[in-house]
Amino acid sequence: MKDLPQWLNKKSWTEWIQFRKELRKPLKPTTIKLQLKMLEQHKENHIEIIETSIQNGWQGLFAKKARCYPQKEVEVGSIEWQMQQQREVIDVTIENS
Repeated sequence: MKDLPQWLNKKSWTEWIQFRKELRKPLKPTTIKLQLKMLEQHKENHIEIIETSIQNGWQGLFAKKARCYPQKEVEVGSIEWQMQQQREVIDVTIENS
């Protein structure tokens, strides 16, 4: 693997290439170029992006989506507040699993 950017975690990238070979879907030069471009835009968590794709058996690399919950004020203890708390627990559980 030549001409890889310095910021790229070589171990994670090698695992990604190997995973794609195991799927019998080897990466083509154009795909590599575009995936590296996308990962460069997400340098701070590019390892997580690669690992998540491998763990989930995905054929592509996908940046994490921002979580968008309404930021309206809710009364503490109300049903809306309780549901919001449950969503946060679920999000944390999913992120840590």
